[in-house]
Amino acid sequence: MKERGSKEDKCNKCPAGFSQRLESSSDCDQCLPGRIQKKEGQTVCSLCQPGQFSNEPALPECLECPAGYFQQQAGTASCLPCVPGQYTKHAKSILCLECAAST
Repeated sequence: MKERGSKEDKCNKCPAGFSQRLESSSDCDQCLPGRIQKKEGQTVCSLCQPGQFSNEPALPECLECPAGYFQQQAGTASCLPCVPGQYTKHAKSILCLECAAST
């Protein structure tokens, strides 16, 4: 990214949460919800893994699905709640478990 309004031509790296594929561009692109970039100066944003999500643009880290929620797909902006009769033991779950018959 080229710094605007400066007397010298100076290129700056795009910050974490952003990327830029094109050389000589003056703008960085925000990572969209479901995608993140942990490092500065990168050309692409990465998908959040199953069990994780990012619900806002330009996040540097994915968030874990909390207990009681799950996500099987990569690159999502939210987690899904377990239906009644199902649960998750831990955060970052990719599926819900069935409750035992006596519970």
